[in-house]
Amino acid sequence: MKGRKVWLAALLTAVVVVVMFSFVTVQPAQAATKELKIGALVNLKSPQGIEMQRWFNLFAKMYNEKGGWDIGGQKYILKPMIYDCGMMDVSKSRSAAERAVLQDGVKLIVATWGDVTEEVLTVTEPNKALWMGVSFTNDTVTPNFKYVVRGQGLFFGQGAAYTLQRDAKAKGAKTDLIINPDSQMGKVGAMLWGGRRQGCGPAGARSALLQQ
Repeated sequence: MKGRKVWLAALLTAVVVVVMFSFVTVQPAQAATKELKIGALVNLKSPQGIEMQRWFNLFAKMYNEKGGWDIGGQKYILKPMIYDCGMMDVSKSRSAAERAVLQDGVKLIVATWGDVTEEVLTVTEPNKALWMGVSFTNDTVTPNFKYVVRGQGLFFGQGAAYTLQRDAKAKGAKTDLIINPDSQMGKVGAMLWGGRRQGCGPAGARSALLQQ
């Protein structure tokens, strides 16, 4: 009789344990939040560079306040890394790239303004760091590079030049003048403006290059 009571008690305990566990929901293990550095090489003495820095900080703030950026089920806290590369300055561009990649371990440079791309790529490419930014040279479209994404080509510039000149002509403009610096980028800008002028812009439009 005593043995029967012990057996019943054990059975009752087992049933209680099973019932208790039946109400427990097993949650899948959550991956620990990691830090993701997102880099930018910009001219911090220009309005464009300052605005890009502000947008980077805002972008990171918006995602971090929500617990991070979910990429493939992994949460990342974003850390914006902004480096001053000057404006088409070879030594500053290289110095900024070396600080970002070699010292701070940045693997993603996703915005640029004013960097000398050819110089920066000598640092990013061999260290397998992604460079994604603005460039108007053929150096960034060679198939030899595996970690280069030219985020903006000439299509945006052509579209903007066409739209501006078309609208100016529609409003009665007889002429326009575009002044660019006498540099590679300035000449590209003049080429874009002149190329879209035919058939849509004012007849008296012309371009000028300003000696720096």
